Amino acid sequence: MTRKAKPARIRRHLLPALLLPALMATPATLSAQAQDPVTAEAVDLLDESGLIARQSRLGEGVIILDRQLRHAEAVEKLIRLLGPDAMIEVAPGEFMRFADTPAGLRARVEMLKLEQEIRQMSEPPPAPVAAGPARSDGSELVELIDKRISELADPSPDAATPENGGDRQIFVREIFGVGAELSAVLQYGADRVRVSTGDALPGEVRILSIERDGVRIIRRGQEILLTMPN
Repeated sequence: MTRKAKPARIRRHLLPALLLPALMATPATLSAQAQDPVTAEAVDLLDESGLIARQSRLGEGVIILDRQLRHAEAVEKLIRLLGPDAMIEVAPGEFMRFADTPAGLRARVEMLKLEQEIRQMSEPPPAPVAAGPARSDGSELVELIDKRISELADPSPDAATPENGGDRQIFVREIFGVGAELSAVLQYGADRVRVSTGDALPGEVRILSIERDGVRIIRRGQEILLTMPN
């Protein structure tokens, strides 16, 4: 004897198989399937669970995001064309400025670069620098200063003395020897000369005698006693 399945048990077994197509169906498809009693019952269950409402909100959110992205792309394009400080109409009669947004800041940087290029193009080119004379290491200047100093300096007595020694300064530097055999060292101009009695020097100078306290000379006919300095 064959047992007959109850209708409620049949719906319980068929409901999971019907849920998947219903979840994947569009609103138009669901409206068309609502004519079927079994499908209508599955749709009612989905509606009671809130799944259809959540899917509808997600779909609306995707549409809103897509619109916002297209709106942002259009605004960014206008900012690049009009500049960061331009007033952009985002809705009928509603204007906004986007200078503080990332797109506005990027546009400001590009504008500053463009202004700098324009200034560089408008400025006259710098004049060429003329080549100056070659610079030495300073030795020529030092030589010139030394030469000028030597010209201004007072001539020394030796430099003004004639070569014959007539006006040379003469004085005793040292007297040495034993007994009557004495010798002396004279400063004769720039020279030191060792002399003995009877020696003659340039400039008509002759040594008459050498004593312990000095040297007696005759210079151009005049007798002079040269004493040791104190």
